[in-house]
Amino acid sequence: DITRMTEEAMRARIENEIEVQEKRMKHEQWLMQKQQMGTQQQKTTPAEVAKEKSGEKVTAADENMEVHPILGPVIADLGYKRLHLVTTKNLSTIKVWKKQRIYRHERAKVIASDKAKTPELGLPGVIMLHETTDGRLSIIDGQHRVGALTLLERSETPGFDVDKILVEVFPAPLDGKD
Repeated sequence: DITRMTEEAMRARIENEIEVQEKRMKHEQWLMQKQQMGTQQQKTTPAEVAKEKSGEKVTAADENMEVHPILGPVIADLGYKRLHLVTTKNLSTIKVWKKQRIYRHERAKVIASDKAKTPELGLPGVIMLHETTDGRLSIIDGQHRVGALTLLERSETPGFDVDKILVEVFPAPLDGKD
Protein backbone atom coordinates (compact mmCIF):
# COMPACT_ATOMS: atom_id res chain seq x y z
CA ASP A 1 0.00 0.00 0.00
CA ILE A 2 2.82 2.43 0.84
CA THR A 3 4.65 1.46 -2.34
CA ARG A 4 1.54 2.16 -4.41
CA MET A 5 1.02 5.54 -2.71
CA THR A 6 4.66 6.46 -3.27
CA GLU A 7 4.44 5.50 -6.94
CA GLU A 8 1.25 7.55 -7.36
CA ALA A 9 2.87 10.57 -5.72
CA MET A 10 5.96 10.24 -7.93
CA ARG A 11 3.79 9.88 -11.04
CA ALA A 12 1.76 12.96 -10.10
CA ARG A 13 4.96 14.96 -9.50
CA ILE A 14 6.41 13.91 -12.85
CA GLU A 15 3.15 14.71 -14.66
CA ASN A 16 3.12 18.14 -13.01
CA GLU A 17 6.73 18.79 -14.05
CA ILE A 18 5.91 17.81 -17.64
CA GLU A 19 2.93 20.17 -17.62
CA VAL A 20 5.08 23.01 -16.28
CA GLN A 21 7.69 22.41 -18.99
CA GLU A 22 4.99 22.31 -21.70
CA LYS A 23 3.65 25.68 -20.50
CA ARG A 24 7.15 27.16 -20.48
CA MET A 25 7.75 25.88 -24.03
CA LYS A 26 4.42 27.36 -25.11
CA HIS A 27 5.46 30.65 -23.55
CA GLU A 28 8.80 30.56 -25.40
CA GLN A 29 6.98 29.89 -28.69
CA TRP A 30 4.66 32.81 -27.97
CA LEU A 31 7.63 35.09 -27.30
CA MET A 32 9.21 34.08 -30.61
CA GLN A 33 5.92 34.67 -32.46
CA LYS A 34 5.53 38.04 -30.77
CA GLN A 35 9.06 38.97 -31.80
CA GLN A 36 8.39 37.89 -35.39
CA MET A 37 5.11 39.78 -35.45
CA GLY A 38 6.91 42.89 -34.23
CA THR A 39 9.56 42.67 -36.92
CA GLN A 40 7.04 41.92 -39.66
CA GLN A 41 4.59 44.52 -38.27
CA GLN A 42 1.60 42.32 -38.97
CA LYS A 43 -1.82 43.72 -38.22
CA THR A 44 -3.27 40.50 -36.82
CA THR A 45 -3.04 39.99 -33.07
CA PRO A 46 -2.75 36.62 -31.33
CA ALA A 47 -6.41 36.98 -30.33
CA GLU A 48 -7.44 37.42 -33.97
CA VAL A 49 -5.38 34.40 -35.05
CA ALA A 50 -6.88 32.26 -32.26
CA LYS A 51 -10.42 33.31 -33.15
CA GLU A 52 -9.87 32.74 -36.86
CA LYS A 53 -8.58 29.24 -36.15
CA SER A 54 -11.62 28.45 -33.99
CA GLY A 55 -14.03 29.91 -36.57
CA GLU A 56 -15.24 32.71 -34.28
CA LYS A 57 -15.89 36.19 -35.60
CA VAL A 58 -13.20 38.72 -34.68
CA THR A 59 -14.73 41.82 -33.07
CA ALA A 60 -13.33 45.33 -32.77
CA ALA A 61 -12.61 44.68 -29.08
CA ASP A 62 -10.50 41.65 -30.04
CA GLU A 63 -8.32 43.56 -32.47
CA ASN A 64 -6.19 45.17 -29.76
CA MET A 65 -6.33 42.29 -27.28
CA GLU A 66 -3.08 40.49 -26.73
CA VAL A 67 -3.36 36.93 -25.39
CA HIS A 68 -0.46 35.76 -23.28
CA PRO A 69 0.03 31.96 -23.34
CA ILE A 70 0.31 31.70 -19.55
CA LEU A 71 -1.54 34.78 -18.29
CA GLY A 72 -4.32 34.83 -20.89
CA PRO A 73 -5.95 38.00 -22.24
CA VAL A 74 -5.09 41.44 -20.89
CA ILE A 75 -7.93 42.89 -18.82
CA ALA A 76 -6.35 46.33 -18.65
CA ASP A 77 -3.08 47.78 -19.90
CA LEU A 78 -2.14 50.85 -17.91
CA GLY A 79 1.26 51.24 -19.55
CA TYR A 80 3.30 50.72 -16.41
CA LYS A 81 1.39 47.52 -15.57
CA ARG A 82 -1.10 45.04 -17.06
CA LEU A 83 -3.93 43.18 -15.33
CA HIS A 84 -4.81 39.58 -16.13
CA LEU A 85 -7.15 36.90 -14.75
CA VAL A 86 -5.03 33.77 -14.55
CA THR A 87 -5.75 30.16 -13.64
CA THR A 88 -4.00 28.75 -10.59
CA LYS A 89 -2.62 25.96 -12.75
CA ASN A 90 -0.85 28.49 -14.99
CA LEU A 91 0.16 30.74 -12.10
CA SER A 92 1.86 27.84 -10.32
CA THR A 93 4.26 27.43 -13.26
CA ILE A 94 5.85 30.86 -12.65
CA LYS A 95 9.04 31.00 -10.60
CA VAL A 96 9.50 33.22 -7.55
CA TRP A 97 11.71 36.27 -8.14
CA LYS A 98 15.26 35.56 -7.00
CA LYS A 99 15.32 38.56 -4.62
CA GLN A 100 12.05 37.61 -2.92
CA ARG A 101 12.01 35.87 0.46
CA ILE A 102 12.14 32.08 0.44
CA TYR A 103 8.90 30.21 -0.20
CA ARG A 104 7.78 28.30 2.90
CA HIS A 105 5.34 25.51 2.17
CA GLU A 106 4.11 25.44 5.79
CA ARG A 107 3.03 29.09 5.40
CA ALA A 108 1.13 28.22 2.21
CA LYS A 109 -0.61 25.34 4.05
CA VAL A 110 -1.80 27.71 6.80
CA ILE A 111 -3.17 30.17 4.23
CA ALA A 112 -4.90 27.34 2.32
CA SER A 113 -6.45 26.01 5.53
CA ASP A 114 -7.78 29.47 6.45
CA LYS A 115 -9.13 30.10 2.93
CA ALA A 116 -10.85 26.68 2.84
CA LYS A 117 -12.85 27.75 5.91
CA THR A 118 -14.01 31.03 4.31
CA PRO A 119 -13.90 30.67 0.50
CA GLU A 120 -16.56 33.37 0.08
CA LEU A 121 -14.03 36.00 1.21
CA GLY A 122 -11.78 35.28 -1.75
CA LEU A 123 -8.08 35.98 -1.81
CA PRO A 124 -6.67 39.13 -0.22
CA GLY A 125 -4.54 41.35 -2.41
CA VAL A 126 -3.28 40.89 -5.92
CA ILE A 127 -0.48 38.60 -7.04
CA MET A 128 2.32 40.75 -8.45
CA LEU A 129 4.54 39.56 -11.32
CA HIS A 130 7.59 41.01 -13.03
CA GLU A 131 8.18 40.50 -16.74
CA THR A 132 11.70 40.90 -18.12
CA THR A 133 12.34 42.47 -21.51
CA ASP A 134 12.70 38.97 -22.98
CA GLY A 135 9.30 37.93 -21.56
CA ARG A 136 10.33 35.83 -18.55
CA LEU A 137 7.93 36.05 -15.63
CA SER A 138 8.57 35.86 -11.90
CA ILE A 139 6.43 36.32 -8.80
CA ILE A 140 7.48 39.42 -6.86
CA ASP A 141 4.67 39.33 -4.30
CA GLY A 142 2.25 36.58 -3.36
CA GLN A 143 4.28 33.38 -3.61
CA HIS A 144 2.64 31.96 -0.47
CA ARG A 145 -0.82 32.81 -1.79
CA VAL A 146 0.06 31.05 -5.06
CA GLY A 147 1.19 28.02 -3.03
CA ALA A 148 -2.06 28.11 -1.07
CA LEU A 149 -4.09 28.38 -4.29
CA THR A 150 -2.27 25.35 -5.67
CA LEU A 151 -3.14 23.39 -2.53
CA LEU A 152 -6.77 24.54 -2.73
CA GLU A 153 -6.95 23.52 -6.37
CA ARG A 154 -5.56 20.07 -5.65
CA SER A 155 -8.01 19.57 -2.78
CA GLU A 156 -10.88 20.82 -5.00
CA THR A 157 -12.16 23.13 -2.26
CA PRO A 158 -15.80 23.94 -3.01
CA GLY A 159 -16.79 27.58 -3.43
CA PHE A 160 -13.31 28.83 -4.29
CA ASP A 161 -12.69 29.90 -7.90
CA VAL A 162 -9.10 28.93 -8.74
CA ASP A 163 -9.56 29.78 -12.43
CA LYS A 164 -9.80 33.57 -12.03
CA ILE A 165 -6.89 34.91 -10.03
CA LEU A 166 -6.14 38.61 -10.50
CA VAL A 167 -2.50 39.41 -11.22
CA GLU A 168 -0.60 42.61 -11.90
CA VAL A 169 2.29 42.34 -14.34
CA PHE A 170 5.00 44.97 -14.17
CA PRO A 171 7.03 44.86 -17.40
CA ALA A 172 10.68 45.82 -17.34
CA PRO A 173 11.40 49.28 -18.74
CA LEU A 174 12.34 49.34 -22.40
CA ASP A 175 15.77 50.67 -21.51
CA GLY A 176 16.74 47.07 -20.81
CA LYS A 177 17.17 47.37 -17.04
CA ASP A 178 15.34 44.40 -15.55
